[in-house]
Amino acid sequence: MNSLEGWWSPATVESWTNIFDHNISPVSGSYSTTQSWSCPGVGNYFVVCNAYDNQGGQCTGNPFGIPPGWASCGPGSVQTVNCIDSPPPAVTLNAATWTCTGIPTPRVDLSWTASAGADDYHVFRCTGAACLPTTQIAQTALTSYSDNTVVSGTTYNYRVRAHRHSDNIYSSYSNTVSVSPLCSSCNYSLAGSASISMLSTETYTLTEVSPPVGTVTQVNFTSTDGNIISIGDSLTSPVPVGQSSYTDATAVYSMNATAYSIGASATLRAGVIMDGFERCDVSIGVGVTNTSAWWQTKEGDLVTNGDMFSEIPGGCVTDVLCNESLIIYDTGDFPGVPQAGGSIDVGANGGVISLVYNWRAEGTTYDGPALSYSYFRNKLPSSVIPQAVAVNPLSGATLAAGGTEYPVGSGYHYYEYTGGGGLQILNAGDIDLGSRKVIVFAPGNVSIESKILVQNGLGSFVLISGGNISVAPAVSGPQEFSTCTDNNCTPDLEGIYFSEAAYQTGSAGVGADSPLHVRGIVVAWDQVVMQRDLPDNSLTPAEFFEFGYDQLMLFPPTLGERNIVWREVAP
Repeated sequence: MNSLEGWWSPATVESWTNIFDHNISPVSGSYSTTQSWSCPGVGNYFVVCNAYDNQGGQCTGNPFGIPPGWASCGPGSVQTVNCIDSPPPAVTLNAATWTCTGIPTPRVDLSWTASAGADDYHVFRCTGAACLPTTQIAQTALTSYSDNTVVSGTTYNYRVRAHRHSDNIYSSYSNTVSVSPLCSSCNYSLAGSASISMLSTETYTLTEVSPPVGTVTQVNFTSTDGNIISIGDSLTSPVPVGQSSYTDATAVYSMNATAYSIGASATLRAGVIMDGFERCDVSIGVGVTNTSAWWQTKEGDLVTNGDMFSEIPGGCVTDVLCNESLIIYDTGDFPGVPQAGGSIDVGANGGVISLVYNWRAEGTTYDGPALSYSYFRNKLPSSVIPQAVAVNPLSGATLAAGGTEYPVGSGYHYYEYTGGGGLQILNAGDIDLGSRKVIVFAPGNVSIESKILVQNGLGSFVLISGGNISVAPAVSGPQEFSTCTDNNCTPDLEGIYFSEAAYQTGSAGVGADSPLHVRGIVVAWDQVVMQRDLPDNSLTPAEFFEFGYDQLMLFPPTLGERNIVWREVAP
């Protein structure tokens, strides 16, 4: 070999260009030389060597094919070269900054130097002080980027690299910067009950779980339904229905909530405002429950050897039409005094003994004669035999006619149950005795299953039982007690009812009753059992007992007379 040539051609099409020609001293075997060649452009190229000797022999490394008359110079005589452009220069990432002012969540701001020839920049992030950013979060043609997906109090690391689209070449990564945004923050609980009684008001107060970072400027309270639970400032009670939002800018951060729909519920929420934005919130689900059933009287004394309790609800206390008294008085009428061997309690919702008089007698017991069925039955002379009632039920028709009149001409008609089991008083409609005066003796239990009415001031009804007196739940009337004054209320039962055992008002179930109105006098030697429970107890007592003056004045003289000997003594 005494001559050597170098040639290049694009790999995609055969088009050779000479690189060098060397005449060398004759050499047999291998030969090496170093020559410079610059890529003519981006792409793949073949570079080959051709050799000649002085005998006319020639060889080539042509990859496109060995021409006729040529030999192959061997595999080392051709090289494939991939010519690429240099990558864009790496950028320098400036120190990151962060801000919270005027925005609802933290923001991290990044900026970097431009990279010559780059079309855009890829931003990478990781969470944690020692992490390496490998997750791409953004691609931008700008030399800056704002990250709005960060969380206050968390450390983030960032880096960037440039990207050239023409050859899809990336620069090396930039330097890494770290940032830890810390915005105003808070952690509160909402202290208050998970239930509110109908028409009652509860206070809910924001309570720190941990001290806030920053300054709280106000709290926005909301209710998902102001018609179920209405909210307002903590000085308003009750809160008018329909209010579903309230803003508190005081340092107490509390609200009042009033319930308006039994069985429904609403969510109460507090959003805490710092730097002009809500930084934390807390909520509580609140249900509306029925108030406890309660009872009320109109005038007359109340006497028990035990405790006397009627929990007058807060809804009645705040409602202008509801009288929150245990005993309602009409002006000029007998006020009445509650007397208990134990305590007298009207609950803690603001109820009173009376709006006019607040008299009470606690720790005093009844010391009169022991009353019983026999006590009254034996008042009748043995010669007077009441009309026997042997078959149930005792109807209004039976009571409207007949009966043993004693004394004759007095208008007092006596009956006595002589059948088996207890007495049942039942009529197809109301039992209206009008001006008739009726006394019924029943040695055992009595079930009253119809209304019993009399003409005020003229008629009377007396029931004396040796057992329990039980009123059926169906014996009930409208809820008119709040405005009940003389002669404008229609009772469900009128008369005087004496039970040697218990007087039971009857119930169809929890929240399933209508109110019971009794006008007259009720005496139970054992106890009066208040059993009724209304669907809504907030404004109406389940039992209402109205003192009947006329019933006391019309009580049969025979049953109330005393053996008194009068003797005149000279002064």
